[in-house]
Amino acid sequence: MANETKQLTKKDLIVKVAEKCEITKSEAESVVQEFLQTIIDEVKEGNKIAINGFGTFERSYKDAAVYRNPKTGEPIHKDGKNIPKFKFSNAFKDSVL
Repeated sequence: MANETKQLTKKDLIVKVAEKCEITKSEAESVVQEFLQTIIDEVKEGNKIAINGFGTFERSYKDAAVYRNPKTGEPIHKDGKNIPKFKFSNAFKDSVL
């Protein structure tokens, strides 16, 4: 039998934060939204965010490449682009496993 996992939505996360911090859902929503937006803004600027015991968010660059269409063999050119990366900390991995 396969493990069934529950998907936690942003709304669910806000409710949990509100309960654990004993604040209103509105306050928790503001905190969660600002936290996420700060990560996005900093990574967008090229900054690395390291959260001890959790992980590291950063931006990486994927080089331009040429692929081939498997049906026609025709080359497909992909431009280089920035991509977001997240690396779990060892402490996070150890606590989950």
